[in-house]
Amino acid sequence: MGVATGDPEGAEQLLRLLGLTSGDHGVAPDYGVACAFWSPAGEKAAVELVSPVGGAAAAVQGRLDREGPGLYHVAFEVDDVEAELTRLRREGLIIVDQEPRAGARPGMRVAFVYLRRPAALLVELVEYQRRGGGP
Repeated sequence: MGVATGDPEGAEQLLRLLGLTSGDHGVAPDYGVACAFWSPAGEKAAVELVSPVGGAAAAVQGRLDREGPGLYHVAFEVDDVEAELTRLRREGLIIVDQEPRAGARPGMRVAFVYLRRPAALLVELVEYQRRGGGP
Protein backbone atom coordinates (compact mmCIF):
# COMPACT_ATOMS: atom_id res chain seq x y z
CA MET A 1 0.00 0.00 0.00
CA GLY A 2 1.36 3.40 -0.95
CA VAL A 3 0.56 6.47 1.13
CA ALA A 4 1.14 9.91 -0.36
CA THR A 5 2.59 12.47 2.02
CA GLY A 6 4.34 15.80 1.87
CA ASP A 7 5.56 15.20 5.44
CA PRO A 8 7.42 11.88 5.45
CA GLU A 9 9.01 12.51 8.87
CA GLY A 10 5.58 13.05 10.45
CA ALA A 11 4.16 9.96 8.75
CA GLU A 12 7.18 7.91 9.86
CA GLN A 13 6.50 8.95 13.45
CA LEU A 14 2.94 7.62 13.16
CA LEU A 15 4.07 4.33 11.59
CA ARG A 16 6.62 3.88 14.37
CA LEU A 17 3.87 4.41 16.98
CA LEU A 18 1.82 1.74 15.19
CA GLY A 19 4.68 -0.74 15.63
CA LEU A 20 6.05 -0.75 12.09
CA THR A 21 9.77 -0.86 11.41
CA SER A 22 11.66 1.19 8.87
CA GLY A 23 13.02 -0.85 6.00
CA ASP A 24 14.73 0.35 2.88
CA HIS A 25 14.41 3.76 1.26
CA GLY A 26 14.93 4.83 -2.30
CA VAL A 27 14.07 7.27 -5.03
CA ALA A 28 12.11 6.50 -8.19
CA PRO A 29 13.59 9.20 -10.43
CA ASP A 30 11.14 8.69 -13.31
CA TYR A 31 8.31 9.59 -10.93
CA GLY A 32 10.17 12.24 -8.90
CA VAL A 33 9.34 10.55 -5.60
CA ALA A 34 11.13 9.25 -2.55
CA CYS A 35 9.83 5.97 -1.15
CA ALA A 36 10.26 4.61 2.36
CA PHE A 37 9.10 1.08 3.12
CA TRP A 38 7.74 0.24 6.59
CA SER A 39 6.66 -3.23 7.77
CA PRO A 40 5.48 -5.06 10.86
CA ALA A 41 8.35 -7.12 12.29
CA GLY A 42 8.98 -10.25 10.22
CA GLU A 43 6.40 -9.41 7.55
CA LYS A 44 6.98 -9.00 3.82
CA ALA A 45 3.99 -6.68 3.33
CA ALA A 46 4.85 -3.00 3.62
CA VAL A 47 3.42 0.47 3.83
CA GLU A 48 5.25 2.62 1.29
CA LEU A 49 5.47 6.31 2.10
CA VAL A 50 5.60 8.20 -1.19
CA SER A 51 6.74 11.82 -1.06
CA PRO A 52 7.65 14.29 -3.80
CA VAL A 53 11.28 15.13 -4.49
CA GLY A 54 10.76 16.43 -8.02
CA GLY A 55 8.78 19.55 -7.16
CA ALA A 56 5.65 20.17 -9.24
CA ALA A 57 6.78 17.46 -11.69
CA ALA A 58 6.58 14.72 -9.02
CA ALA A 59 3.95 12.13 -9.89
CA VAL A 60 2.34 12.35 -6.46
CA GLN A 61 2.27 16.17 -6.26
CA GLY A 62 -1.02 16.54 -8.13
CA ARG A 63 -2.67 14.06 -5.80
CA LEU A 64 -1.37 15.96 -2.76
CA ASP A 65 -2.52 19.30 -4.20
CA ARG A 66 -6.04 18.01 -4.98
CA GLU A 67 -6.75 15.72 -2.05
CA GLY A 68 -3.97 16.04 0.50
CA PRO A 69 -2.14 13.11 2.04
CA GLY A 70 -3.60 9.63 2.16
CA LEU A 71 -3.91 6.31 0.37
CA TYR A 72 -2.24 6.64 -3.02
CA HIS A 73 -2.08 3.12 -4.47
CA VAL A 74 -2.06 -0.57 -3.77
CA ALA A 75 0.84 -2.65 -5.08
CA PHE A 76 0.96 -6.22 -6.29
CA GLU A 77 4.11 -8.17 -7.04
CA VAL A 78 3.98 -9.89 -10.44
CA ASP A 79 6.36 -12.23 -12.26
CA ASP A 80 6.21 -10.39 -15.59
CA VAL A 81 5.10 -6.76 -15.55
CA GLU A 82 4.90 -6.49 -19.37
CA ALA A 83 2.63 -9.53 -19.60
CA GLU A 84 0.39 -8.12 -16.86
CA LEU A 85 0.16 -4.76 -18.64
CA THR A 86 -0.92 -6.54 -21.82
CA ARG A 87 -3.48 -8.65 -19.97
CA LEU A 88 -4.94 -5.73 -18.01
CA ARG A 89 -5.09 -3.55 -21.13
CA ARG A 90 -7.21 -6.27 -22.79
CA GLU A 91 -9.44 -6.30 -19.69
CA GLY A 92 -10.12 -2.58 -20.07
CA LEU A 93 -8.01 -1.08 -17.30
CA ILE A 94 -6.48 2.31 -17.94
CA ILE A 95 -2.75 1.87 -18.49
CA VAL A 96 -0.88 4.78 -16.90
CA ASP A 97 2.63 3.55 -17.76
CA GLN A 98 2.89 2.07 -21.25
CA GLU A 99 6.29 0.60 -20.33
CA PRO A 100 7.71 -0.44 -16.95
CA ARG A 101 10.01 2.01 -15.18
CA ALA A 102 12.67 1.74 -12.52
CA GLY A 103 11.24 1.57 -9.01
CA ALA A 104 12.74 2.81 -5.76
CA ARG A 105 14.48 -0.48 -4.88
CA PRO A 106 17.38 -2.10 -6.74
CA GLY A 107 16.13 -4.49 -9.43
CA MET A 108 12.56 -3.21 -9.09
CA ARG A 109 10.48 -2.43 -12.18
CA VAL A 110 7.03 -0.93 -11.84
CA ALA A 111 4.07 0.16 -13.92
CA PHE A 112 0.83 1.77 -12.85
CA VAL A 113 -2.67 1.01 -14.03
CA TYR A 114 -5.93 2.63 -13.02
CA LEU A 115 -9.16 0.85 -12.20
CA ARG A 116 -11.88 3.47 -12.59
CA ARG A 117 -14.75 1.20 -11.59
CA PRO A 118 -15.73 -0.08 -9.12
CA ALA A 119 -13.03 1.42 -6.89
CA ALA A 120 -11.27 4.42 -8.53
CA LEU A 121 -8.00 2.78 -7.55
CA LEU A 122 -4.43 3.27 -8.71
CA VAL A 123 -2.62 -0.08 -8.86
CA GLU A 124 1.15 -0.53 -8.98
CA LEU A 125 2.49 -3.67 -10.64
CA VAL A 126 5.88 -4.57 -9.17
CA GLU A 127 8.44 -6.95 -10.66
CA TYR A 128 11.77 -7.76 -9.05
CA GLN A 129 14.51 -8.89 -11.39
CA ARG A 130 15.95 -12.14 -10.07
CA ARG A 131 19.70 -12.66 -10.16
CA GLY A 132 21.64 -15.90 -10.14
CA GLY A 133 18.59 -18.15 -10.03
CA GLY A 134 17.83 -17.27 -6.39
CA PRO A 135 14.57 -16.03 -4.87
